[in-house]
Parts: sequence; C-alpha cells; structure tokens
Amino acid sequence: GSRPLPHHRSAKETNKKKNASAAAMSAVGSRVVLAEDLQGALFDVDGTLIDSMPQFFPSWVEWGKPLGLTITEDDFYGYSGWPMPDILRDIYESQKGVKVNDDFVQQLLKEYKAIHDRRMKEVGPPAPIAATVAKAREHAAAGVKVMAATSGLRETVEMHLREVGLSDLFPPERIVCAA
Repeated sequence: GSRPLPHHRSAKETNKKKNASAAAMSAVGSRVVLAEDLQGALFDVDGTLIDSMPQFFPSWVEWGKPLGLTITEDDFYGYSGWPMPDILRDIYESQKGVKVNDDFVQQLLKEYKAIHDRRMKEVGPPAPIAATVAKAREHAAAGVKVMAATSGLRETVEMHLREVGLSDLFPPERIVCAA
C-alpha cells in the first residue's frame, strides 16, 4: 500500500499561521487587530518595557534642589511623555517666573544627566517588566516587527535596553525618540 505524503506548509500557509498567532496576541480588551491588518507592534519604554520610572524620580529631586526647584512625585508623573528638554524648561520657567533660551536648557539637561548617570552607577540598571517583554518577544517570534517609542533621551534608552538584555529585540534603528 501507499502511505500519504507528509503535508509541508507553503510559505503562504506558514505566514498565515504566524499572523494568526500574532493576531491572537493583539487583543486589548474588546479591540482586536486582525492578522491581515497587523503591521507591527509599538512598545513604550519607561514604565512599560523597563521599570525605570522609580529610578528617574530621585534624580529629578536632586537636580532641582540646588536650583531652588521643587519637584513632587505628582509633578514627575505629570510630565510623562514629555521630552526631557521640554520638562526641564517648563519646571525652571514655571517655578522661577523667567523665560530661558535653548542654550540654558541644554546646560540644565547636562546637569540632570550627570546626576542621573551617577545615580544609575550607584543603583544599577532598571529591571525589565517581564509580562511586556514576553509580549514583545511573542510578537517578534510570530514575525511581527516590533518597535520601541519613548520620550526619553536616546543614549539613556539604548543603554537601559542593552543593560536589561533587550537590544536584540530593540536595536537603535527600532527605537523612536521624541527627544
């Protein structure tokens, strides 16, 4: 007798299966992205992929103190999504009642970065957020292009992603920065 030949999936069938898996992963609440519509997955970095927010807040307080600026935790979280230069300008201008130029803002940013870099050496890198990282890796394994988006500073974001082992998933060309 003859035996049936094993079924080999065509490239089209394989891609269809990958996209179906990805589509199943692409449900948020009642919203579902269909496999044929899924073009990529975008992940925020700070507070979503990595637990960096608690490490940033003390740097803000330390930066503001010698300048006579007060930054509360509510202020800190209220600026979520803003680019750092805009945040520092807004804090300084609103609390000092003066307008500052871009060169001054760059000096504020330099001072903040020196404080934050020193603190990061003391406390170590932020931890990855396992559930989000797992979802990003599932998407990538299913053939879905993943990207990171952030209002953070590119050099800091790239360093943090590298330190937590995510630079394979999010190399520099897959990171979009507002700052």
